[in-house]
Amino acid sequence: MPNLRKLHVITGYGSTSGHLSVIRQKLQKFLSNNGIDFCISPQNQGVVEIRLLGIRQRLSGVD
Repeated sequence: MPNLRKLHVITGYGSTSGHLSVIRQKLQKFLSNNGIDFCISPQNQGVVEIRLLGIRQRLSGVD
């Protein structure tokens, strides 16, 4: 099994509505509240990149 470093979550960026994607906003809030490192992909503004290093330890209490 490969050592995964990043998870790409396709959220879109709200181009059809003219507003930010609702899913993207909620995902970013969840990640921030849980101290999980992420960024918006520089190649695609509709993709959130989640850095997986240490995520298992942070979420060990989440079922």
